[in-house]
Amino acid sequence: MFSFFIINTLLEIKNYQLELIVLVAIVSITALLFFYTKIIKTEKEAIVKLKKETESKSKDAELLDILIENIPYNIYFKDINSKFTRINSNQARILGIKNTEDAVGKSDFDFFDHAQLAYDDERKIIENGIPLIDVVEQIKDSSKKAMWVSTSKLPIYDRNGQIVGIVGITKDITQSILDRQHLIEAKRKAEEGERLKSFFFANMSHEIRTPMNAIIGFSDLLLQKELDEDSKKYLKYIINSGDTLLNLIDDIINIAKIEANQLKITLSKTKIYDIFEEIYKFAENRKLHLNKNELEIKFEYIENQKELIILTDEFRVKQILNNFVSNALKFTDTGSITIGYKILGNNKLTFFIKDTGSGIPKDKQKIIFQQFGQIEEDLKRNRSGTGLGLSITDNIVKLMNGHIWLESEINKGSTFFVELPIEINSLDCTKKI
Repeated sequence: MFSFFIINTLLEIKNYQLELIVLVAIVSITALLFFYTKIIKTEKEAIVKLKKETESKSKDAELLDILIENIPYNIYFKDINSKFTRINSNQARILGIKNTEDAVGKSDFDFFDHAQLAYDDERKIIENGIPLIDVVEQIKDSSKKAMWVSTSKLPIYDRNGQIVGIVGITKDITQSILDRQHLIEAKRKAEEGERLKSFFFANMSHEIRTPMNAIIGFSDLLLQKELDEDSKKYLKYIINSGDTLLNLIDDIINIAKIEANQLKITLSKTKIYDIFEEIYKFAENRKLHLNKNELEIKFEYIENQKELIILTDEFRVKQILNNFVSNALKFTDTGSITIGYKILGNNKLTFFIKDTGSGIPKDKQKIIFQQFGQIEEDLKRNRSGTGLGLSITDNIVKLMNGHIWLESEINKGSTFFVELPIEINSLDCTKKI
């Protein structure tokens, strides 16, 4: 605006040649001042920007230095000839030097016995650019101390995409390896212990039962002889005590097996009716042995399920039933004991033992499935038993992925139910149940 005013003023002067020269000079100076001011401003902005970038890079470099020094890994940089250009303090300790600068210009050959292996790996990385990731190896540090490490090495590229060196990151995993070895050894010892336990339980079970069966068996044979009443009475005491001791031994061994995780489930094809018929006969014989002649033993089943063959653990099912029947006989003097089963359409075997005995109070029904969970009234009546039978039964049912429950009423009796998953292996299973 100012230049335009000057030009208009000078044009009004008659002697315009001199004025024109002055005008051109003023315009030139004004233009120079304008461009000079703009250049100065641009350069100032560039300087400020460069300063900020420099400060930012300086902070980044400082942060990188802090990271390299404090990260719990050994970090090192090497040139294309595998000579150290920089290391952190952790790597310096492995090399056995105090200052990180002392490693610059040196290579692994100056510190390690395994240098050739490391050098060969680095040559491959430099030649083909393929990094080495998480390689686990055992090495020795500068003091010849063995250690396990996990190492990764990556190529470093310049702006032209050429490999100019490598960066290595090594982690000490010695403790992890030792812990793993200890776990493997502990597992081996545990498995060996389990094997010895299995052998012990099998051996003890056989060794204890053999003499006890002989005592009970020969006592039964003696009862068949012509003896006076006192001799027969004493023999019955021996037999009853032998049965009690044998049951006690069985319970103790079973509890020990449960606590040692040695109780196994073995599935086999089983005619389910035969199991319950056998238990029914056992209950009949046991009733006579206990002189409970007024007690009736009943057997309930569905006729069209009589020939079914199922896949289950026959021995464990018998064990469950024996425990239930023994308890029912123990607490039922008159009335009846009913053994029954049915197979539901969802491949579930449900069976029960029902008695008309003394019953169990509701507030005591949970504890009877615990070890030594006898109710006080039973102890006062001096009922024989260890209080382990139902605890063993409960554990067996759980091991077979089944469910156990009871219904009971004082002076009316108790019914124990069990539901077990099964597989049906007979053509008869196509019948609707």
